[in-house]
Parts: sequence; C-alpha cells; structure tokens
Amino acid sequence: MDYKKGGKEIYDDIKGLEDIMNHNYRYLWLPGTSYIPMPSNLEAWKRRRRLENNLKQMIEKRKESGSYGDDLLGLMLSETDNVSSDDKNFQYTTQQVIDECKTFFLAGRETTSVLLSWAILLLALNQDWQQKAHEEANAICGNNNPIMDCLGKLKIIGMILNETLRLYPPAVGIVRQAFKDLKLRDDFIIPKGVNVVVNILSVHRDPRYWGSDADEFRPQRFRDGISRATNNHPYAFIPFASGPRACIGQSFAMLEAKVVIAMMVKNFRFNVSKGYRHAPLVSTTLRAQHGIPILVERISGN
Repeated sequence: MDYKKGGKEIYDDIKGLEDIMNHNYRYLWLPGTSYIPMPSNLEAWKRRRRLENNLKQMIEKRKESGSYGDDLLGLMLSETDNVSSDDKNFQYTTQQVIDECKTFFLAGRETTSVLLSWAILLLALNQDWQQKAHEEANAICGNNNPIMDCLGKLKIIGMILNETLRLYPPAVGIVRQAFKDLKLRDDFIIPKGVNVVVNILSVHRDPRYWGSDADEFRPQRFRDGISRATNNHPYAFIPFASGPRACIGQSFAMLEAKVVIAMMVKNFRFNVSKGYRHAPLVSTTLRAQHGIPILVERISGN
C-alpha cells in the first residue's frame, strides 16, 4: 500500500474520531445509544472501518516483506508468533496489534500536543522562565538541534514541563475498577465492581500537597525532583497515572516534549495575543476551548 497516503488517512481518521469523542463527552448518553445510526455514530463507524483497514494493510505489507523490522510495529508483530509461557492458550493476535496501534496513535498524539500547547502558553505568560529556557537550550545544545545526549541536561525545561503537567494535565482523570471489596475507612467501603474516578486536576492543585501557591506557575518547585516537590507523597503528581497501569509512553512523551520546547525557545520568542481567552475545557483531554493564539517572533541571529 501507499504508506504516505495510508498514514495520512490514519491521522485524519484519528483526528476525526477525537473530535467525535470530544463532542460526545459533553453529553449524558443512555445505554445502547452507541448502536443507533445517528450522524455522529455513522461518521465514527466509517472512520473506524477505514482506520482498521489501513492498519491491516500496513501489517500485511510488513509480513509479506519477510522481516517485521525492529520498530514498535515490528516488535508487536513478532509477539504474534509467540505463545505465552504462562498461558499456553494465549497468543497475541493481529487484531490486538491493531488495537495497540490505535491506542498509541491516539494517546501519543493528542496528549503530547495538549501538553506542548499549555507549555507554550505558560512560557508566553512568564517571560522570565521563557528566557531561562532559552538560555539553557542555547548553553547545552549550542547551534545544534537537541539530541539524546543533551536532553537529560535540560533541567529547567524539564521543570517547566512538569509544572505544566501539574497545572494542566492532558488527562484530567483516570478510572479504576475495584476487583474486590475495599475498606478505606471504617465507614467507607468501595464494593467490588465499582468504578472509581481519580480527579488528577484536583490532586495537582490541592494545597495540602502543593502549598498555598498551588494555583501558581512555579517550576522551581521541581528543582530537586518530583518527590521533593510533592513532599514525598507518591500520588500527589500523577499526570501519567501510577503503578502497573501507568502510561507506557510517559518517558517517550517527555523526551519528545523536551525536544520540541528546546528547539522552539532557541529560535523564537512567544507572547500571548490580546485575543486569547482563558477557558480550559475538560473533554477527553484538557483543551483550550477558544484555542491559544500566540504571537511568535524569530530571535535575531537564529
């Protein structure tokens, strides 16, 4: 298949499905409405079919080539040839590979773009930190684009990104299901099978963990690491969730964000447009309801 054409269709359909999810997120739906042929459902079904067909063609093309390759898709495909040593009846299927691809496309694209959007806004609103990030990127990366060797040294940019994730986490909540009755207090029991929603946004702005300035942009709170910033509370900072179900792509997302921010602050200066209206909107991710209009100025000599 034409990978360029297929790839574009995949991203177009992912974006279309995101828009449908964000629209539907605002409404209370009755059980069974997802099966009714309403316009939004018809559009979602069409995009889902085309998305799966494109992914199947890519997978078949890779299999026909005689080599899976050593990228993420290749590693997942190699697992389809293996039977689990723990469960002789379990084998990773092509459909599961397709589902994983959809997860990575969706979670890896939307959440990182939201993080970068809020980070640029906060830098535009806090010129002193924008200047610190600019100086750090120039000092560590020089005239070169950021590479793996220098990313770990971008401490200030890392602090800025962590503070952005604290104030504006792309995922504002996570859902967990109780597999058994849980007794949290003598008078508070979570029955088996009940879904519990953890409000990340509230936890990240709770003065008990972050102090009286919990609503303020203060990247310096992360200068000694995350544990010190949270007063050693393990679950006060959970932008990627925590435990065995934590986001599998969190390290990659932070590296990706560091590269983008470092390249941008090295070459451009940002200011907030007068037309900006601050209206965070909770949908599948924490978006800016009216967008984030930014004035961009190229730095002389870069």
